[in-house]
Amino acid sequence: MKLTAFENNCARRVLRIPWTAKVTNVEVWERLQENSEFLNSLKIRKLRYFGHIMRQESPSIENMVITGLVPGKRSRGKPATAWIDNISEWTGLRGVQLVQATRNRVQWRVLSCRSRVQPSAPTKD
Repeated sequence: MKLTAFENNCARRVLRIPWTAKVTNVEVWERLQENSEFLNSLKIRKLRYFGHIMRQESPSIENMVITGLVPGKRSRGKPATAWIDNISEWTGLRGVQLVQATRNRVQWRVLSCRSRVQPSAPTKD
């Protein structure tokens, strides 16, 4: 993923490791004595914002954009990954089930906490 590569690059810069040095990402994170948390925090924020937008009473511009109901034609090429695709993948819910889950704030918090990224060892890139 591009975000993981960015995070690894930032960790290397913090430690001032030149790009020519053959140091694995695992070694970099061991030297930092930290875990990679960027993707996890991004996912949490995205899920919280999605729940916030979907709980609004009247259909708003944000709601239309997130659900992909924007009128008009799409340009050529591979479709970009939509917000709703990420949310569906992380929660395991689709369509109406997803909207109903966001209406109940307590249920949505439990669901979003369960769908957090499990900490894993960095790849050896």
